[in-house]
This record gives sequence, C-alpha cells and structure tokens, in this order.
Amino acid sequence: MMFGGPPMMMQQQPQFAQQPMQRAPVQPKGQVAGIQPWPPTKAQPKPQAQPVLAQGPKQPIVARGKPYEEDFQLPPPPPMAPVEVAPVRMPSPEDLGLTPRSTAQIDWNAAHERFQRMGGVGMNVAQTQDGRVRVALVLKTNQVDEVHHVEAVAATEAEAVNGALANAEEWAGSRLH
Repeated sequence: MMFGGPPMMMQQQPQFAQQPMQRAPVQPKGQVAGIQPWPPTKAQPKPQAQPVLAQGPKQPIVARGKPYEEDFQLPPPPPMAPVEVAPVRMPSPEDLGLTPRSTAQIDWNAAHERFQRMGGVGMNVAQTQDGRVRVALVLKTNQVDEVHHVEAVAATEAEAVNGALANAEEWAGSRLH
C-alpha cells in the first residue's frame, strides 16, 4: 500500500453567475428620481385641512379607577400633646462599677532623688494583668552581698511609686534606729 502522492488540484475554477445589468429609468435633466422639483413647475394642489371634530363632553380624568377631584384637600393632622424630653445623663464611672483613674502625675526627678537617698540600686515598674501597677524597689543593706526588696501595687503608677517609696523610707528609717 502506498501513501502520499501529488497533491490533488481542483479541476475547474468556480463559475460565478453574471446577471445582466439593469438600467435606471432616464429622468429629465435636473431631476432626481423620487424628488419633486422646487419651485413647483406646475400648480400643485394645497393639502386640505382636516375637519375639526366636534368636541363632545369633556372626559373626567380617572386615576386607579377613581375620578380625580380637583378640590381635594388632606385633612388637618390631629393635635399632638406637647412632649417633654428629659435631659440625657451619662452615668458616672462609679455608677457603672468602675473606679476612676487618678490623673495625678509623678515627678520622676523627685522620685529618683528620694530613691537614691535611701540607697536604692534598682527599680521596676510593671502593669499587672488586672490593670493595676506594681513597683518593685531594690535597696542596699548593711551586708555587702544582700539587698532588700520593697513592693507596692496600686491602681495608678503615681500611687504605686509613692507607696513603694513610702514603704522603702519606712524600712530605711527603722534600720537607722
């Protein structure tokens, strides 16, 4: 069995049918088919006016099946009694069960000076999980390798620092006597 061979060629070219040309009717010079010349060469009759139909009784305007009333008016609204409005009052934090945060600021220069006079060697300020502040102080003692720890926990940083310094001053005062 043999495959391949010369390519197949079309035997004939397609033939297209030719239609004979039709000629348009010849118009007189200066005229185009379907267009009337201007000015009219002949007197053309004027279009007659349409007769006016006699107007009968006016039909009423109907919307949604109900005749339109021209003098329709809305009824007046019913009288309203005067309303007294109470002023809005925000509950205080105490009413909501919250304790107000103190806005007292701490003078860190004075706090460090007090701390240094007592023989302070370390200070740590940390916030606890419940939102309070813990201040831990480390103070020198009369023993070379011993230190004393003082802590205070309060709602604000200023209260905790002042509390820890007061406790440290109390301890330092008792040590001197």
